[in-house]
Amino acid sequence: KEFAAGLYMGDQAIKSVVDALKATGMYEDTVIIATSDNGGPSNSAGGPNGANNYPLRGYKGNVFDGGMRVPAFVHYPNGGAAMNG
Repeated sequence: KEFAAGLYMGDQAIKSVVDALKATGMYEDTVIIATSDNGGPSNSAGGPNGANNYPLRGYKGNVFDGGMRVPAFVHYPNGGAAMNG
């Protein structure tokens, strides 16, 4: 429940930004980047914050996929035209 609520709130925050950009006519020329923190913390310190990044190996702070991969997206409505000169 908490994860779903956090995801929903993040979606609503991005929607608010997009709505404001559209209302001011700036949406088409704005690059929107959303990203996340890298990997879950390990449990090596003995605390309750250990994460399971399965099926990826590793955790926050190391070089394996579980510590490096993050969900992200880049959105640029005019990107094609702007990038092609």
